[in-house]
Amino acid sequence: MKNRDGVRQLGKGLYEVNFRPFPGADRIFRRVNVQSLQEARIKRAELLAESSRLGKPSELQRTRQDSDIIELQKVIENDLLSDNKGKKTINRFISCWKTFNQFLRKKYSDIVSINELKAGHFKDYQDYIVIEKQRKKGWRAELTILKAIFTRLRIRNYCTDDAIGELNKLKKPPRNKKHYEDIPDFAIREMLTFIDKDRPDYYGLTVLLYKCGWRIEETTLLRRADIEWQGLKPGSILIRGETTKTKVERRFDMFDDELALVIRRYAFDRKKTTWLFSNKQNGKIHAGHYREYLKKVSGNIMGKTITPHYFRHRLCTIAGRMNMPINDVMAITGIRDIKVLLEYYQHTTAEGKAKILALNSLK
Repeated sequence: MKNRDGVRQLGKGLYEVNFRPFPGADRIFRRVNVQSLQEARIKRAELLAESSRLGKPSELQRTRQDSDIIELQKVIENDLLSDNKGKKTINRFISCWKTFNQFLRKKYSDIVSINELKAGHFKDYQDYIVIEKQRKKGWRAELTILKAIFTRLRIRNYCTDDAIGELNKLKKPPRNKKHYEDIPDFAIREMLTFIDKDRPDYYGLTVLLYKCGWRIEETTLLRRADIEWQGLKPGSILIRGETTKTKVERRFDMFDDELALVIRRYAFDRKKTTWLFSNKQNGKIHAGHYREYLKKVSGNIMGKTITPHYFRHRLCTIAGRMNMPINDVMAITGIRDIKVLLEYYQHTTAEGKAKILALNSLK
């Protein structure tokens, strides 16, 4: 039975009731054993009254929820810093928030708190980005970041569930599909040979990205202590949860000879460093510095500029083309969401589309 007024029948004599004890509070779900829908509604009212009496928002919560929008920029920045987010991520979030503030000052200067915002305000913000700023392709990313900001503010009690609900009425547009850029293996290997001579500290990192399709952030944060050895061969590497996008740790335990040789080379180097892949000063490799280096080198050698994330797309696309089991691809790359793998990483290719056309040849 559908939810009516916060009451849903689960079975004979069993109902689920839900309610918020006060505006901005998390919704509470309870199961009750009663004989009718009317009794379930009465029970819900009793539970709501009791929870409201015990769970009124504190003075701190009320103060935070009334905060001026302009003051929240520092809150967002500190929240990202506490989660150990990189400078690039922080700058992107703050840039989004500044743009949102500019829109509000221009269109709705009377609004002070984010909890005053309704779905119509956010829809006008979409028009502001797409039409006035002429960023039609940028709206999806802008909305994604804005929702992430509001979620963070909700956790900190600056934003209510009602405001989140108003924002969530705007659905993200579909991702812009990009044509996958085929780069031959020999060109990639030529680039790897150059990197080994030019920046040997970057070589092992590049090989791991190329062979496994990991994210750059989690790969630069691998520690020597994360490796479990079986004699002189690596048995597994722990990818710690705090370094991953999903915050879930995993163990990687599949090494071919090439990969094992690279891991051994950097783990047994005499450098006094914590990191498996360290820079020239034995410190952690900065993901942004490596990204810029790879873009420059790939452009010079292959004539095509790539980023570290290209290797992730490449591995998944080639695996899909060869009909490799999806579970195996997920195990190697660390991708946890099968929808992400199917929608975002299996790109169309020139080779694949040519084969489709060749199925019905006129010759």
